[in-house]
Amino acid sequence: MARKTTCDEAEDTADWPRSFEAEGIGYDDIIVAIRRVISVIKYEDGLSREEVIRETAHELGFERAGAHVAEAIDGALRAASRRRVVWCEQGRVYPDCRSIQDYMRDELKDALCSVIGVAWWERVEAVRAAAYYLGFAHAGKCIRKAFASAITGLIRQKELEYDESWIRRT
Repeated sequence: MARKTTCDEAEDTADWPRSFEAEGIGYDDIIVAIRRVISVIKYEDGLSREEVIRETAHELGFERAGAHVAEAIDGALRAASRRRVVWCEQGRVYPDCRSIQDYMRDELKDALCSVIGVAWWERVEAVRAAAYYLGFAHAGKCIRKAFASAITGLIRQKELEYDESWIRRT
Protein backbone atom coordinates (compact mmCIF):
# COMPACT_ATOMS: atom_id res chain seq x y z
CA MET A 1 0.00 0.00 0.00
CA ALA A 2 1.72 3.16 -1.15
CA ARG A 3 0.98 6.31 0.81
CA LYS A 4 0.83 9.12 -1.68
CA THR A 5 1.45 11.89 0.77
CA THR A 6 4.26 14.33 1.09
CA CYS A 7 6.01 14.18 4.40
CA ASP A 8 5.53 15.74 7.80
CA GLU A 9 9.05 17.11 7.39
CA ALA A 10 7.85 20.06 5.29
CA GLU A 11 11.30 21.63 5.23
CA ASP A 12 12.54 18.63 3.23
CA THR A 13 9.79 18.76 0.60
CA ALA A 14 9.22 22.46 0.00
CA ASP A 15 10.20 22.09 -3.66
CA TRP A 16 8.66 18.71 -4.43
CA PRO A 17 9.74 17.80 -7.98
CA ARG A 18 6.95 17.82 -10.53
CA SER A 19 8.40 14.61 -11.92
CA PHE A 20 7.56 12.90 -8.61
CA GLU A 21 4.05 14.37 -8.59
CA ALA A 22 3.53 13.21 -12.19
CA GLU A 23 4.63 9.69 -11.29
CA GLY A 24 2.51 9.64 -8.12
CA ILE A 25 5.61 9.20 -5.95
CA GLY A 26 5.16 10.24 -2.33
CA TYR A 27 7.81 11.01 0.24
CA ASP A 28 7.46 7.66 1.98
CA ASP A 29 7.81 5.91 -1.41
CA ILE A 30 11.33 7.33 -1.56
CA ILE A 31 12.09 5.99 1.93
CA VAL A 32 10.97 2.52 0.78
CA ALA A 33 13.23 2.82 -2.29
CA ILE A 34 16.16 3.88 -0.10
CA ARG A 35 15.61 0.83 2.12
CA ARG A 36 15.62 -1.41 -0.96
CA VAL A 37 18.84 0.14 -2.26
CA ILE A 38 20.68 0.01 1.04
CA SER A 39 19.40 -3.46 2.04
CA VAL A 40 21.92 -5.25 -0.16
CA ILE A 41 24.87 -3.39 1.37
CA LYS A 42 27.07 -4.94 4.04
CA TYR A 43 27.21 -2.96 7.29
CA GLU A 44 30.94 -2.29 6.96
CA ASP A 45 30.89 -1.23 3.28
CA GLY A 46 28.20 1.39 2.92
CA LEU A 47 27.71 3.50 -0.21
CA SER A 48 28.58 7.08 -1.00
CA ARG A 49 25.69 9.50 -0.64
CA GLU A 50 25.83 10.14 -4.40
CA GLU A 51 25.59 6.41 -5.15
CA VAL A 52 22.54 6.07 -2.89
CA ILE A 53 20.87 9.03 -4.60
CA ARG A 54 21.61 7.65 -8.07
CA GLU A 55 20.50 4.09 -7.23
CA THR A 56 17.35 5.33 -5.47
CA ALA A 57 16.44 7.39 -8.54
CA HIS A 58 16.84 4.23 -10.65
CA GLU A 59 14.75 2.24 -8.15
CA LEU A 60 12.01 4.85 -8.54
CA GLY A 61 12.10 4.51 -12.33
CA PHE A 62 14.17 7.54 -13.30
CA GLU A 63 16.97 7.18 -15.84
CA ARG A 64 19.07 9.72 -13.99
CA ALA A 65 18.97 11.81 -10.85
CA GLY A 66 18.57 15.38 -12.10
CA ALA A 67 19.03 18.28 -9.70
CA HIS A 68 15.43 18.37 -8.41
CA VAL A 69 15.13 14.60 -8.10
CA ALA A 70 18.53 14.37 -6.36
CA GLU A 71 17.53 17.14 -3.95
CA ALA A 72 14.27 15.39 -3.05
CA ILE A 73 16.04 12.07 -2.55
CA ASP A 74 18.70 13.77 -0.44
CA GLY A 75 15.94 15.21 1.78
CA ALA A 76 14.35 11.77 2.03
CA LEU A 77 17.77 10.37 2.93
CA ARG A 78 17.90 12.75 5.90
CA ALA A 79 14.42 11.56 6.93
CA ALA A 80 15.53 7.93 6.46
CA SER A 81 18.36 8.64 8.86
CA ARG A 82 15.93 10.06 11.45
CA ARG A 83 13.73 6.98 10.96
CA ARG A 84 16.81 4.73 11.43
CA VAL A 85 16.57 3.20 7.96
CA VAL A 86 20.15 4.35 7.36
CA TRP A 87 22.95 6.09 9.20
CA CYS A 88 25.45 8.40 7.59
CA GLU A 89 29.06 9.08 8.43
CA GLN A 90 31.73 10.98 6.48
CA GLY A 91 29.76 10.96 3.25
CA ARG A 92 28.98 7.23 3.43
CA VAL A 93 25.54 5.72 3.98
CA TYR A 94 25.08 2.47 5.91
CA PRO A 95 22.02 0.35 6.71
CA ASP A 96 20.74 0.91 10.24
CA CYS A 97 17.62 -1.04 11.24
CA ARG A 98 17.40 -3.83 8.69
CA SER A 99 14.39 -5.52 10.29
CA ILE A 100 11.55 -4.52 12.56
CA GLN A 101 13.26 -6.32 15.45
CA ASP A 102 16.10 -3.77 15.25
CA TYR A 103 13.72 -0.99 16.36
CA MET A 104 13.02 -0.23 20.00
CA ARG A 105 9.36 -0.39 21.03
CA ASP A 106 9.33 3.36 21.68
CA GLU A 107 10.51 3.98 18.11
CA LEU A 108 7.60 1.92 16.81
CA LYS A 109 5.22 3.91 19.00
CA ASP A 110 6.66 7.15 17.61
CA ALA A 111 6.21 5.88 14.05
CA LEU A 112 2.57 5.01 14.73
CA CYS A 113 1.89 8.40 16.30
CA SER A 114 3.57 10.17 13.38
CA VAL A 115 1.32 8.39 10.93
CA ILE A 116 -2.12 8.22 12.46
CA GLY A 117 -2.77 11.63 13.98
CA VAL A 118 -6.23 12.22 15.47
CA ALA A 119 -8.28 10.57 12.71
CA TRP A 120 -9.71 7.09 13.30
CA TRP A 121 -7.70 4.33 11.60
CA GLU A 122 -8.32 0.64 11.32
CA ARG A 123 -5.50 -1.06 13.21
CA VAL A 124 -4.44 -3.04 10.13
CA GLU A 125 -4.16 0.11 8.02
CA ALA A 126 -2.32 2.00 10.78
CA VAL A 127 0.23 -0.81 10.98
CA ARG A 128 0.69 -0.84 7.20
CA ALA A 129 1.13 2.93 7.12
CA ALA A 130 3.61 2.93 10.02
CA ALA A 131 5.61 0.11 8.42
CA TYR A 132 5.68 2.05 5.14
CA TYR A 133 6.77 5.17 7.05
CA LEU A 134 9.78 3.16 8.25
CA GLY A 135 10.54 2.04 4.70
CA PHE A 136 9.06 -1.46 4.76
CA ALA A 137 7.07 -2.11 1.58
CA HIS A 138 4.94 -4.80 3.23
CA ALA A 139 3.74 -5.47 6.76
CA GLY A 140 4.49 -9.15 7.29
CA LYS A 141 3.83 -11.23 10.38
CA CYS A 142 6.80 -9.94 12.40
CA ILE A 143 5.96 -6.32 11.61
CA ARG A 144 2.29 -6.80 12.49
CA LYS A 145 3.25 -8.44 15.78
CA ALA A 146 5.73 -5.70 16.72
CA PHE A 147 3.24 -2.93 15.96
CA ALA A 148 0.43 -4.75 17.79
CA SER A 149 2.60 -4.62 20.88
CA ALA A 150 3.31 -0.92 20.31
CA ILE A 151 -0.42 -0.21 19.90
CA THR A 152 -1.19 -2.04 23.15
CA GLY A 153 1.46 0.01 24.92
CA LEU A 154 0.09 3.27 23.54
CA ILE A 155 -3.43 2.32 24.63
CA ARG A 156 -2.17 1.52 28.14
CA GLN A 157 -0.37 4.86 28.24
CA LYS A 158 -3.64 6.50 27.12
CA GLU A 159 -1.92 7.98 24.05
CA LEU A 160 -4.30 6.01 21.81
CA GLU A 161 -7.95 5.28 22.22
CA TYR A 162 -9.73 2.41 20.54
CA ASP A 163 -13.13 1.26 19.47
CA GLU A 164 -13.01 -2.40 18.45
CA SER A 165 -10.59 -2.50 15.49
CA TRP A 166 -10.27 1.29 15.21
CA ILE A 167 -7.62 3.48 16.88
CA ARG A 168 -6.71 7.15 17.07
CA ARG A 169 -4.46 9.44 19.06
CA THR A 170 -5.93 11.08 22.11
